[in-house]
Amino acid sequence: MKSSFICNCTLSIVMLAMGFLHLHAQPAPCSGSAEGIYLHGNQVRAFINNSGTLFLDEEGAAFQVPFQFPKKATIYAQGLWLAGYGPDGNLRVAAPTYSINSEDFEYFPGPLDSPGQSTAEQCANWNRVWTVSRYQIEAHLADFGDNGIIDSPLPEILGWPGKGNPHFQEIYGFELPDTPQGLAPFFDQNGDGSYTPLAGDYPMVSQAVVIPEQITWGVFNDAAGPHAESGGEPLQVEVQLTCWAFSCRENRQLDHTIFTSYKLINRSGGTIDSLLTSFWHDFDLGCFWDDHLGTAPSSNTVFTYNHNNLDGSALTGCSEENSYGENPPVQAMTVLNHALSSSLIYFRTGGVDTSPGMMSPALPEQYFRCLNGKWRDGEPITTFSCGYNPGQDYPITTFSFSGDPNDPNAWASNNTTCLPYEQHMLPGINLGTFLPDSVQIIDLAYSFFLEPGANYLGNVTSMYDGVENLQAWYDQQFSGICTPPDCEADCVWAGDTNSDGIANHLDVLPIGIALGSQGPERTTPANWSPQPGPDWPEAQYNGANFKHIDADGDGQVRSGDLGFTLLHYERTQPGYEAEAVYPEGPELFAAPSPNVDFSNLPTGLPNFAIYIELAQVPELYGLGFTLEYDTAYFGLFHPVLPGGGFSGSELGVFEKHLSMGKIDYALTLKDTSQVLPERRLISILTNGKSTFSGPLPSNSTQLRFKNVVGIRNDGSPIPIGGTTATLTFPDIPVATKEAGAPGIALFPNPTDGALYLSTQGQTVDLIELFSPTGQLLWRRAGSIRDGEAIQLGHLPDGLYYVRLRVGQGMAVRKVVVRR
Repeated sequence: MKSSFICNCTLSIVMLAMGFLHLHAQPAPCSGSAEGIYLHGNQVRAFINNSGTLFLDEEGAAFQVPFQFPKKATIYAQGLWLAGYGPDGNLRVAAPTYSINSEDFEYFPGPLDSPGQSTAEQCANWNRVWTVSRYQIEAHLADFGDNGIIDSPLPEILGWPGKGNPHFQEIYGFELPDTPQGLAPFFDQNGDGSYTPLAGDYPMVSQAVVIPEQITWGVFNDAAGPHAESGGEPLQVEVQLTCWAFSCRENRQLDHTIFTSYKLINRSGGTIDSLLTSFWHDFDLGCFWDDHLGTAPSSNTVFTYNHNNLDGSALTGCSEENSYGENPPVQAMTVLNHALSSSLIYFRTGGVDTSPGMMSPALPEQYFRCLNGKWRDGEPITTFSCGYNPGQDYPITTFSFSGDPNDPNAWASNNTTCLPYEQHMLPGINLGTFLPDSVQIIDLAYSFFLEPGANYLGNVTSMYDGVENLQAWYDQQFSGICTPPDCEADCVWAGDTNSDGIANHLDVLPIGIALGSQGPERTTPANWSPQPGPDWPEAQYNGANFKHIDADGDGQVRSGDLGFTLLHYERTQPGYEAEAVYPEGPELFAAPSPNVDFSNLPTGLPNFAIYIELAQVPELYGLGFTLEYDTAYFGLFHPVLPGGGFSGSELGVFEKHLSMGKIDYALTLKDTSQVLPERRLISILTNGKSTFSGPLPSNSTQLRFKNVVGIRNDGSPIPIGGTTATLTFPDIPVATKEAGAPGIALFPNPTDGALYLSTQGQTVDLIELFSPTGQLLWRRAGSIRDGEAIQLGHLPDGLYYVRLRVGQGMAVRKVVVRR
């Protein structure tokens, strides 16, 4: 647990502390990671991380297509499997399945050095996935194109981990390795082999001439920890994973496809022999009880399709919300630059018709057999029933269910008595001899097929045709087959319903006013990027068109549009400047529980309650605010909604950022004939801290209401404010003197992005940001106004120092970034 104590120290003491690295806590032992981001460049939203598994987040299946609410997914999880004989002749295996949920990790964040080693520090440094969007790349190119100079560098471009990036260490605090195999892909303007963004270089994949809508990159290895699932010895392989997606106006298939590229690097120092790789899949096509699996060997493709023309029938027990219903789709995975050597479909659990040999591999030798296209006991796949027929004289193959499901005479799962549940797909590639420091690149495409008017088998036919097209497009680097959507003015950012530049709690208010409104549909993805959309007839009170309220683009304003605000919560548009206004007024106030005096509060136990109340406000239809408090003063701080939540006649947002010391609250009615009554909004159970890591500036702290908004049922504003509450803890230790510019405060601290400056009227004309080791990361000179924000969201979690020049003096404050 990081301390939230804010130290106001003299400059000499802070700069001295910056020089002593041994004072910092040592990193924890290397372990696997669930950290990741979502690739959401088109109609697919997929979770990407650097654990060697994909498409599985902490909530479950996270290959969601077409993305909407409620979410529907076609893949539950995927994992990179490797097996081969190391330089010592011993079999080595890495084979993850559900690492994020089970914490049985086989891969670990970060690259390997040339002897195939890693450290806990490297693991911590690289425990992240980088991402960049097309609109950011295009802005960077336009910036460079007007005068050959980058005047407004973007952190996503400047911090991209391309080989030789001279700015990387300044931004992230650690060095990039100098590896001849390269790092994150980029377009090299001058061909010097180094990523120099200020010279016009930019993130780009080599497989395309069209800029993808989104690119992600991460790196992991199998040597930094034990293989908890397979029990195999590490191969000492580094894996660099690049993923991307295109957004195409006229190409429906590409708009429902994502790409992954695995760069395997042999860091073992010797030759790995008979290297086999596979991409293990747990396909779940909506309802997971009625899925079939198949292989199209000539197209290097595996796929899943439904048992019949209704996904998620009542007999399956699946939720209709998460099922595809009538005419269900097909999900395919295609290897684009290698030939499939095998595809085994095995069973996770036993059943009536399941022999032990058909189940999951459990020993390294069994993994190797499965990757070779055999059952775990060494039996070959044969073309009858499920493919496991020991002692029977059926044709031998290495591809499970290789027939067309449309052909009743083909060996396809839907033509057998093999029960379609708890099956896993294991498509294999034989890479053979893997020399030291050599590279193997494997490119995959995940494509979704749901053709208008086609039934479940018609979608299979579309899949066969579609993957052939996909291969041709890949071979020509997608030239001429994708025109991205273009927006130059009044662009829609899904979830920013009031078009103020940020997706936050206040975006629920326009939804409450516009519920039931209809207008033109929008076919672009509901991701966080500027999207074109036809205007609706109506405009909001602030002038923003109603099209911004229709977050999902379906042509209707519904309660579900709020889901996209929450999905993109606190993401901002380029150029957004945060406001911090604290209007005083009697409409909102904090009240203590009975027999509690805000001027004389205890530290530690007993607990007490704080109630956030709304007074009667005529014509009030909706309101929103942020409640801020200083975490340094409170131990327990547990806010809840009275009654357990918002009622059915209301829409609301209640976002708790407890480590940041803030609560976002917004509430609107759904019926414009009603008004909000006076009421209790939030109940907070809390107590004062009993122990402190050092003295605080004061024994009093405040609860403040920031950016208070009230509206009528037509969206017109009602001026309202909040009463600042002062809470005093007489027993809190207080510093006798505040060094360096008293009255200067930075909040919230810790912060997850925006750090606001409170000067109490003093002039600040310089701000500098330092890393814990004293490196200058950022500076800004010039008059800096009270309430202005410093954006720190691009920085990794950790401790930083902010130095401010106030008049003739200097002040230094510690700041913690915790996202």
